[in-house]
Amino acid sequence: MGCDCGSWWQAAYVSDVSPGVLTVMLRREGCRVNAERICRRYSENGLAVWTKVRKKIAQPSRVPAQCATQPNEKWAMDLVAARLLDGRWFRVLTVVD
Repeated sequence: MGCDCGSWWQAAYVSDVSPGVLTVMLRREGCRVNAERICRRYSENGLAVWTKVRKKIAQPSRVPAQCATQPNEKWAMDLVAARLLDGRWFRVLTVVD
């Protein structure tokens, strides 16, 4: 399925269509397009490529972790795997209390 490249490129010049919107429109028409290629063509032809500025969200203040006072209060586990010289796997589940 081919597309008429001239018509959609002229539409991008005439209207304020972002590269992302243009990519979606072309895919709906049945064209096989790449979003990165559309952005590159925009910048080659002097059109502005809009990027979304992400807001920085304030992180909650960290509370220092409390030390364990009794057994089973804090624990950690890890699965460790290594291959032996003869090709067999050696697997160990380590648990720290």
